Amino acid sequence: MPTICDTHILLFWAHEPERLTAPAQQALELGLSRGELAIADISLLELALLHERGRLVLPEDVAPSHYLSQLLAALRLEVLPITAEIALLSRSPLFQHGDPADPQTPSCAP
Repeated sequence: MPTICDTHILLFWAHEPERLTAPAQQALELGLSRGELAIADISLLELALLHERGRLVLPEDVAPSHYLSQLLAALRLEVLPITAEIALLSRSPLFQHGDPADPQTPSCAP
């Protein structure tokens, strides 16, 4: 089973690893060593939006498309599609957050 990473967890790991908890770091390292890291496809959209809004600042010589492709390659991330079942579940009472693409609390679930 892959380790599915939240967008912000990936950003913390890449840019501010001290913000990760020890269990999150361990889950990432284990997932990376096994080649089992994944993100939801909407995370790519969220990264693009963060860049567009100035919350993800890249060096001037790094294009956003290059950054995304390098991130995917470096971490060997599998991009998981949002299925109809996931879309419906995100709108159910089981999911308490109003915007599933913008989590209130970063998380990384193995």
